Amino acid sequence: MIFVDTGFFFALFAAEEKQRHRQAHDLFETLAGQKLSDVLVTTDHVVFETLTLVQATVKRNAHARAVLIGERLYS
Repeated sequence: MIFVDTGFFFALFAAEEKQRHRQAHDLFETLAGQKLSDVLVTTDHVVFETLTLVQATVKRNAHARAVLIGERLYS
């Protein structure tokens, strides 16, 4: 099990984080084919913090992107 924190989620979903986004995306790709809930664990607090960070720092479509991220994380 890997605990996922806000930094990873933000880097994964915010392409504005250029270097970290690529690293997070590459790491996430290594999990392809695995049931994510068997490999990753997080908390509601981390998810809420990620959504708040996206809304506060992303310049384009911040609210819509936060909603999309929330839907993806809770699906």
